[in-house]
Amino acid sequence: MDELYEEYGIVEANINTPQMIENHSEERYLKLFSKSEVPFTNLKKVSAYIFSIPCSHGHTERVFSMMTSAWRNERDRLQVNSVKAELQICNNFSEECPAMYKKLLANRKLLEMASKGTKYKE
Repeated sequence: MDELYEEYGIVEANINTPQMIENHSEERYLKLFSKSEVPFTNLKKVSAYIFSIPCSHGHTERVFSMMTSAWRNERDRLQVNSVKAELQICNNFSEECPAMYKKLLANRKLLEMASKGTKYKE
C-alpha cells in the first residue's frame, strides 16, 4: 500500500502540468507511464481497471436491439450460433452489401478457407 501511495505522489506532482492538462485523462496517464523511469506497477493495475469500465451502456443496448430484430417470431428456429454470426457481421462491417460482396470475391485466400471450412486469419 505504501508503494501505491508513493506512485500516486509522483503522478500527482506531474499530472497537472500545463502540457498534461490539455489532454484527456487516459492520454495523460499514457504519457506519464511511457516517459517515466518509475515502473508504476501498482498504479498501472488500478488505472487499467478504471479505464476498462465503459462510460455508457449504449453499445450493449444496441446489440440487444439488433438481436431482438434478428430473432423475431418468423425466425424463432434460428440457432444461437446463427444469430451470433449475424450480429457479428452487422456489428463489424459497415459497407453496403454489393461493395462487401465484391470485396469478399476479390479475397482468394478467404474464399479458399471458407470452402475448406477452416478459420480465417489474416
